[in-house]
Amino acid sequence: MPLWNIRTAKNVYTADDKKAFADSITSFYLDVVGLPKFYTSVVFHEFDPENFFLGGEPTDDFVLIEVVHVARNMDELSEKLGTTMTEDDLYSLMRESFAGIIRPFVDDRGLRWETAVVEGLFKSWMIDGMTPPPPFSDAEKTWARQNKPSPYDTASA
Repeated sequence: MPLWNIRTAKNVYTADDKKAFADSITSFYLDVVGLPKFYTSVVFHEFDPENFFLGGEPTDDFVLIEVVHVARNMDELSEKLGTTMTEDDLYSLMRESFAGIIRPFVDDRGLRWETAVVEGLFKSWMIDGMTPPPPFSDAEKTWARQNKPSPYDTASA
C-alpha cells in the first residue's frame, strides 16, 4: 500500500488535475515498483485557507504530501533489484522520483510543497480482511492481474 495524502487549500486542483495527479502516482507504483494497481490510494484533503497554516500563517499556496508505504520497503526493493545501492542512495532515488511526479502539479502554479514518507509494517496490513501476499510472489502477481484481492494459499505463497 502506498497511500498518498495530499493536503491543499480548496480549489488548488480541479477534478481533472486530481485525476491526472493520481494517475501519475499510480503509474509510478505499477510501472517502476511493480505493485498491483489497486494497492495505490491517493486522497486529496482540501481546506479553507484559514484552516491551513504554514509557519503560523494561513496559506493557500502550499501542498503537503504524506506518503505511507507498507507494501514494499527499501530492503526488499534493494534485494529484488539486486542493487548495491546504499539505503541513503535508495531514499535519494525515491525523493527524486517523487519530485518528478509532483513538480508538474506544483511548479507552474507557483505552489510550495513538502513530502514526508512513513514506512509501515507489512505484517500489520490487511485488505478486505486478508493479509496481502508476500511481495513479488505468484499470489501477488495474481492479485495484480485481477486488479483486486482474492483468496490464496498462504502456505505456498
